[in-house]
Amino acid sequence: MYTFDRAFFQDPSLPYSSISWASDLPIPDIKDAQLAERLLKAYDHTMEFESSLAINNSEKIDNVDLWNAILRDHMNPLWTAIQDRNANDLAKELREFGKNYTWFGGINLGLDGYCHWEPTEEFASHLYWDKLVTFAVSLGILPVEGVENGPSGNWGSNLKENDPAELLSKIESKIGFPIARREVALPTFGLSIDDRLIHYRHINAAYVANRILNLTPKDTGTPSIVEIGGGLGLIADYCLQARPCYYRIYDLPITNLLAGWFLLKSTGEKNIELFGENSPLQHKISILPGTSLQQGDFQNVDMFVNLDSFPEIHREKATPYLEEMKSSKLSAKFLSVNHEHLLPFSEDGHHLRVMDLIDEIGGFQSIARSPYWLRTGYVEELYERTCEASMKTEKTMSILEKIKRYLRS
Repeated sequence: MYTFDRAFFQDPSLPYSSISWASDLPIPDIKDAQLAERLLKAYDHTMEFESSLAINNSEKIDNVDLWNAILRDHMNPLWTAIQDRNANDLAKELREFGKNYTWFGGINLGLDGYCHWEPTEEFASHLYWDKLVTFAVSLGILPVEGVENGPSGNWGSNLKENDPAELLSKIESKIGFPIARREVALPTFGLSIDDRLIHYRHINAAYVANRILNLTPKDTGTPSIVEIGGGLGLIADYCLQARPCYYRIYDLPITNLLAGWFLLKSTGEKNIELFGENSPLQHKISILPGTSLQQGDFQNVDMFVNLDSFPEIHREKATPYLEEMKSSKLSAKFLSVNHEHLLPFSEDGHHLRVMDLIDEIGGFQSIARSPYWLRTGYVEELYERTCEASMKTEKTMSILEKIKRYLRS
């Protein structure tokens, strides 16, 4: 029988350090309506682009995958604000998105389904503290406790013998960027440490961002990173804070609108390029619809990333994404952090497994596979482009180059 304690890496029955939790709402800003106008313009541009591809997400929301069902059934107020094209109403909806409990996660910083066993602030704060401690263990700041030695060894010491502010300071010093800011861009619940709120999603994204930064080359110019299913864009935010990079997010139009709001408010307006815009900056975050992936140039991509997303996308959408990733250079890597529970999410489909998808389409070889530190039931995998895929891509690009030269002549 599955019980809530299996969500903890440490022993949840042990005493905790002195932890506190709090929640906060964003402060309305005079520029909010302007940001909402910019987001609506990008959303309209996306709808025009998708209409040209015979796609219309604003009218056809069905059970094709989990996220389409969520958009249809649980985000009607936001849909209404978008369809009315009222920037003030949209800004208000975005400022309040995630204020109340939602059973799904990924696109808010409030209390969500990650704590569905007991959706209370006390339970969530204990779970979040467990994840912050486990993050420190993964970085080597704290030791892996020896369960075989029990209380006579160090079992239970990590949870109860560490000051939260001191531990957070050590983590941020190790990874090279702050995990949270003092001003929130969305309704936020979390651990209250050093006048900041630390949500589980902050910890999760910081872990993945740190992995990306450690796996991408540091001496070959600006790293190019592509994330498919970027959610709020937390990982992108951390990567740009830590190192100049070119980061592209591909996701659903309404998710991109939420990510745009979060990143414009947190990362800075000039660092964000919405769909249809043309920023001259080399170091930036571009937010793009997943349907534009086939128009992307991935020849110089260093890292592809997918966190808690591919298994919940319909196979007909996931496979083309992976096919496009095969057009990247030989040294490109693919970092996947996903579950493998394979449960059905509708009558028409069930959750997928990344490894099975990779085996089907080829083009990548597995470099590493291990349980994910921060979430039981999740797998962290690292793949690399294979020589076979590279040769096919180089041959294709050679043919395209010959065609271009012919057309110019």
